[in-house]
Amino acid sequence: MASPLISASDLAALKDKVRLLDCRPAAAYGAGHLPGALNADLERDLSRALEADFDPAQGCRHPLPDLRTWRDTLGRWGITPGPYLFIPFIG
Repeated sequence: MASPLISASDLAALKDKVRLLDCRPAAAYGAGHLPGALNADLERDLSRALEADFDPAQGCRHPLPDLRTWRDTLGRWGITPGPYLFIPFIG
C-alpha cells in the first residue's frame, strides 16, 4: 500500500498536477507559503463555522460545508476530480 506522505522532491515533480492548500491563518500564509499554494481559511472556506445558523453544540467546531458550497469552493480554486490535492501540515 502506498504511503499518503511524499517527499518535497516528489511534490516538486508533481507541481503541474497538484493543487496546494495552506490552511494556516492568513497572516501566516502572507508571511510565506509553498509556491503555488492557495490560502484556505478554516472557518470561511473549510467549514460552516461562519454560517448564521451554525451551532457548535449540534456537532463539531468546524463541520464541512454543505456539498454544493464545498463543490463551489473547490471549483473557485480550480480543483476538479482530475488533479491531486495536497494539504501540508505545517505546525
